[in-house]
Parts: sequence; structure tokens; C-alpha cells
Amino acid sequence: MKLSLKKVKIIGNIVGFLGVILVLIGVLVGENYDLLGKIIAILGMCGLIGDLIFYLIFWKCPYCYSFLPIKMFGMKYCPYCGTDLEI
Repeated sequence: MKLSLKKVKIIGNIVGFLGVILVLIGVLVGENYDLLGKIIAILGMCGLIGDLIFYLIFWKCPYCYSFLPIKMFGMKYCPYCGTDLEI
């Protein structure tokens, strides 16, 4: 599957944000409903781990297919081939 870096960044940010929200909801709900809070928090952690795995698989240069550093902000060119990343 071919994804542009813009799409990878958007999908990764959305999944990561939802994971954090679920963990926070799980912690807040867990004060009153112990099992439900744990389930929601575990789902949030699975979302965060899935987000990390997604970035590790798809965060690479679309031209030379080298894996890029996790530095997302300020990177305009591939450090390996020098092409514009169009982020």
C-alpha cells in the first residue's frame, strides 16, 4: 500500500490522539467503574502501540524507501537521498 507522508502523518496523529483520549477516559472512568475503566485504558494503550507500529512501518521516504528519523517537524528533505518530502 502506497501512502504519502502527509496521509501517514494525519492517520498517525489521529490514532495517537484517540489512544491518549481513551487512556484518559479509562483512568477517569476507572475511579467509579473499575473493570470498565481498565478495558477502556487497555484499548487506548493498544491504540498507542498500534500508532507506533504504524509509524515504524510507513514513515519512510517515498523515493528511496529509507526509513526516516522520527523527527516530524522541520524535516523537508530526505536525509538519505535529499529529495523533497512534501510533508
